[in-house]
Amino acid sequence: MLRLGHNGDLCDLCARQQTVAKLLPEGFFTDDRMRKALAAYDFAAVFRSVRRATGFSQERLGEFIELSQSRVSLVELSKHRLRDIAIVARVASQFGIPPELLGFTPGAATVGVTGKSDVREVDLMRRREFVGIVTGITMGLDGAPLDLDRLVALLPANAVTELPRRIGAADVAAIEQVTAAFRRWDFSRGGGLYRDAAVAQFRSVRALRDVACEPPVRAQLLVATADLGAVAGWMSYDSGLHDEARWLWVAALEVARQAEHPVAVDLTMCVLLDMIHQALHLHRPEEATRLVQLGYGVVAGGAHPVSACTSSYLATSQAWCDAARGDVAACDRSLGRSVEGLAAEPIFSVPWDAHVGPAQLAARQGHAYYTLAVTDGSPQHAARAVPLLQEAVQGFGPGYARSRAVNLPGLAGAHAIARDLDAAVYVGGQAVTEVTALSSRRALERLRSLDTVLQPHDGEASVAELREQIRGALTAA
Repeated sequence: MLRLGHNGDLCDLCARQQTVAKLLPEGFFTDDRMRKALAAYDFAAVFRSVRRATGFSQERLGEFIELSQSRVSLVELSKHRLRDIAIVARVASQFGIPPELLGFTPGAATVGVTGKSDVREVDLMRRREFVGIVTGITMGLDGAPLDLDRLVALLPANAVTELPRRIGAADVAAIEQVTAAFRRWDFSRGGGLYRDAAVAQFRSVRALRDVACEPPVRAQLLVATADLGAVAGWMSYDSGLHDEARWLWVAALEVARQAEHPVAVDLTMCVLLDMIHQALHLHRPEEATRLVQLGYGVVAGGAHPVSACTSSYLATSQAWCDAARGDVAACDRSLGRSVEGLAAEPIFSVPWDAHVGPAQLAARQGHAYYTLAVTDGSPQHAARAVPLLQEAVQGFGPGYARSRAVNLPGLAGAHAIARDLDAAVYVGGQAVTEVTALSSRRALERLRSLDTVLQPHDGEASVAELREQIRGALTAA
């Protein structure tokens, strides 16, 4: 008997015993397109293809895999990722997806059949995937891929592992390697895609602080932990999660403070500089100024010196604060100190300074002059910003796609304030294309700021069209 309001062809009991796999043609998941979608855990493409093949509505498909119609819709729109391993296994079983196409050990899951035996297989998959990924990423095992997309998609949010009894130098080196990977991904693609994984990794690594190890190893472990926390905080900031970013940065500061290591002061300054960056992004120049003053105090009273790059960045941060207040003379002085700071002999090399080069320096200077131009509407300041921001966007290579993208809106805005609207529209179009290819809420906010700068020129058809593109990109994000 069908329940009241039931619109399906089968009763609930029969529907639960039926599987989608029986309705799909043989070899449905083994063509190249579906293999790529499954390898990337792109269930948006999978759901749409399955519904085309079966004629199912989103509601009907959801009944088979025990998801609501609204959730199926969000998955198909790529606004929601399937993260829970039990749900992934349930979908695999219902659709008849070969387990190896999802990265599981062949035969680890009984697909196409439901029942109590599957529950045990799902638990087995959960353990195998968790141990395999976490062991590979934490211990740096040779041949273990750092596939953090799958880590974010598969691991349970509250997974707990037993702490090791002792930590050695190789373990710390593995943490440093993982942090370097997060940093590379952030520069190239934005913080959003890997933020969850970075935060989870920081929580796990932070728990190692009290594990037994030799004093030199402990000092390096604390530095590595604080650096990982700083990166996780930056990725949260780049994702627009500002409160979470601050919590992570505070936690990183607390760990760095405990590290009796020559670079601990420099790392502390790195975290403060990220906080200053965020405060200015949130249009809080007074707060940023107080943090700059704190930074100068840390440098003056630190047990160890900071790198020339860090000293230069602190002066640049001061210049940004000066520019936000419209103080041209102070901004110029601060930028002069920034250039002089980089000319100093390097004291040491640290991973959080590895990205700094001519493009990064030009971006810092150009952003200061652009901030002045936005503050007072001066074409002269915009004209000073344009060549510097051009040097920056041309100098950032493929590994720094996010760095290039966040500077394109500023370059377009500088062209607009300098009254070169053709250049503003051309660069603005590039900005829309490159920003929307990333996972960076911060870059999108730069587009929003560009839209405001362009508003006075809305009478120009090309500018109006660009503003429409920007608003479309912001709405779709």
